[in-house]
Amino acid sequence: NKRRKVRTQPAITKDNLGLLDTTAFTKRVCLGITNGFLDFMGISCPFTIRFKLLMRQLHEGSNRQLNYDDKVPDDQLDAWKTLIAEAVQSSSLCFPRSVRPPGAIGLPLVVSFGDGAFPAFSANVYTQWQVECSHGKEECDLDYDANLLWAKARVTPLNGYTVPRSELSGTVLECRMTKTTVKALQSEDYMKPKGVIMLSDSECSISALDTTTRALKPFFHNRVSEILEDMNEMRKYCPVEDLHHVSSEDNPADLATRGFAKIGDLGPGSFWQKGPSFLCSRRALWPVTRDFMRKEIPDVEVRGKPAFLACMRAGVMSSTLMCDSEQSSTTEPQPLPELWKSIHRVSVMSCEADSITVMLSKADSKSLPELWLSVQRVIHYSNNLMKVTRILARVLYGWKLKSMGTKVTADNVEEYSVLDLHAADRLILLSAMPETATAEDEGKLISLSPKKDGCIIVSCGRIGEENLSKLLGTPHLPIMMP
Repeated sequence: NKRRKVRTQPAITKDNLGLLDTTAFTKRVCLGITNGFLDFMGISCPFTIRFKLLMRQLHEGSNRQLNYDDKVPDDQLDAWKTLIAEAVQSSSLCFPRSVRPPGAIGLPLVVSFGDGAFPAFSANVYTQWQVECSHGKEECDLDYDANLLWAKARVTPLNGYTVPRSELSGTVLECRMTKTTVKALQSEDYMKPKGVIMLSDSECSISALDTTTRALKPFFHNRVSEILEDMNEMRKYCPVEDLHHVSSEDNPADLATRGFAKIGDLGPGSFWQKGPSFLCSRRALWPVTRDFMRKEIPDVEVRGKPAFLACMRAGVMSSTLMCDSEQSSTTEPQPLPELWKSIHRVSVMSCEADSITVMLSKADSKSLPELWLSVQRVIHYSNNLMKVTRILARVLYGWKLKSMGTKVTADNVEEYSVLDLHAADRLILLSAMPETATAEDEGKLISLSPKKDGCIIVSCGRIGEENLSKLLGTPHLPIMMP
């Protein structure tokens, strides 16, 4: 115990553990013990997180009324004494000073793990190196070595996290640490990573990253956006694979979220320091995958989609078909409205091509036009705009083939044209127009000088169409609401 950096009692050692019975454990004393671990790299966080979890209990329920000089309740006192005694009696925790093994060949691969649970979430980063084969073979699958670089573990807030939120927070922490690692290793040429792979045992988090952020509520939306931005930033330095799924048994970050790890579990050569056994083999042999049944994101994390809003969007699309048809009769003929007419004629049909895979719609109303439901399914399929546009172009081209009596196959659906891509772009813009139209009716867009391009609300800003065309190559930009 210290007060103003002056020790008021002797340090507790193996020889004087009896002092634990006479020491007055107050909230202040427990906080000092918890903050006394100077582990900047987080290499012992699976053990030190246990002190933080006990400290959290002193701020929950009736313990919130405790002042820092009040004694710890009797029902929690034994847990503190037992944990302190375990820390004192444990042997020293040793870690290698260098994560680059002797005889390392080439550049390292950065591998990170993340996990989350009710009490805490954590992440850790490893570097995998290829080393000289000890088996005397020219090519060996086991000539790799990996070591823990650093780790972090954080207690969930007092108001609590659901498991999906904690798992996603662990993935955010993992991504932040991985980005920091990649940037730090750029200082030396022989340390620059040759690649990055992030692993998690949370199917919900991986599914959230494959979902358009527009469909997510703020908690998931903000974190998913940050992860995607960080991954794109890392790709400036080295190749980065998409987030992959790993089993819980092979996830070392799981040790820091359970709250039961002992010092002996973290020693040299342990699962914590060396990572799962597959890190000693080449990447192609790892038991990680993205091929699994996507897990539904909890409804509380997804924005509601009332039927009236979907009907409004469908109405906007229908009026657009009519509007563009009227425009095509007074202006030069354009192929795009003709394609929309063919789409409208077959909007009640569903595309049966096996090559076109769309996610199930969450809309409950069976009265919504099939055209709109199909567009919504494609839009929510991925976060990649180009990918969504290409898939939607295939769907539109498939509908066009059906309207002409041609059988849709995996081969002929790939023959979509630039016009199909333009139609797909316009349908994606139309899906966002109801919110923009509402904002325009409420007078929120006056400063943007909005006008209509068909049924798409656009703006040329303050610089005018001519100057905007010179800068961006387009006379106006669509107005999209957040």
